[in-house]
Amino acid sequence: MPGRRKFAQVLMTARDRVISDTLTIILCQSGYETIAAGSIKEALNEFSKHPIRCAFLEALLPYGDGSDIRDGIGLAAYIRDFHPHCEVVITGGDRVAIAELLGRPAGRGDRFRTLFYPIHREDLLSVMEQVVGIRKVS
Repeated sequence: MPGRRKFAQVLMTARDRVISDTLTIILCQSGYETIAAGSIKEALNEFSKHPIRCAFLEALLPYGDGSDIRDGIGLAAYIRDFHPHCEVVITGGDRVAIAELLGRPAGRGDRFRTLFYPIHREDLLSVMEQVVGIRKVS
């Protein structure tokens, strides 16, 4: 996007590629440099290639690579350990399941921001402004 300032490297994950692509488009149109990933394996690959400042991780993201990281909550804990400057937002539709996942050992009781489906444009941009501390392009 020539002429638009890119503010932050953002990773958007979701099991449903339509969701991750749609949310990625919203963030890109608002000036945030964003990458979509559909699995833990893809997300870890993006972390190895890019400095990610903020990661939206679907709680029930599939692992698909045989690693010890079994879902988005486990990936969030990994990110907190190995990429401490990356802000993590847990996404998903089932509030009860996410609360249970956050309470188990892999979640370690970490307090992550949450954003539940359906994610509306203004809610997404509001969270970005809070976690990254930069206002979107008008």
